[in-house]
Amino acid sequence: MMAGRARKSDSRLAWLAFRGGRAPWVTVLVSGLLAAPPFVAQETGSATAALRSRLAEPAALAPDELMALIHHTNQAIEGRRLRVTDGTTSSPVDDRGRDVLFVTLSGTVPVEDIGLQSAPAWRLRGLRAPATPPRSEVGAKQTLWIDIATLLPRRFEFAYEIPGLGDITYDLVFDP
Repeated sequence: MMAGRARKSDSRLAWLAFRGGRAPWVTVLVSGLLAAPPFVAQETGSATAALRSRLAEPAALAPDELMALIHHTNQAIEGRRLRVTDGTTSSPVDDRGRDVLFVTLSGTVPVEDIGLQSAPAWRLRGLRAPATPPRSEVGAKQTLWIDIATLLPRRFEFAYEIPGLGDITYDLVFDP
């Protein structure tokens, strides 16, 4: 999946890819998540600007705003090559790896807005989804942090509910 020296976190990401990045239980979809937002057919630059402005506000996103963010983020990443960095190591990500990293954007899992976070170069909005591994009694969540200005995902986090079980964090870098 990713080139370079094998690391402990690579095996966990490979395991996530092997299981298809899906929860073992029947997933309840956010109502209408697979449907396009109502304004997509007549999308304009002003609609995107309005979304970016709304994303900068601290109030939680409504379901239709979540759908719009997912739609615009999928458009922003479409056809762009992706690399993940884990400390000082950078590795390209293939299609299977992208499916694992971006399951939050797939419409197959419930997603919640977890608010804003500031990083040195970006202002980010977090989307969290369940990610409990199969045959596990310990729950897990995955979070995708999206840059408000570009609508590109910038960070992926996988965390167990019990600290120290092997959480994963990747910084995401897209080629221009």
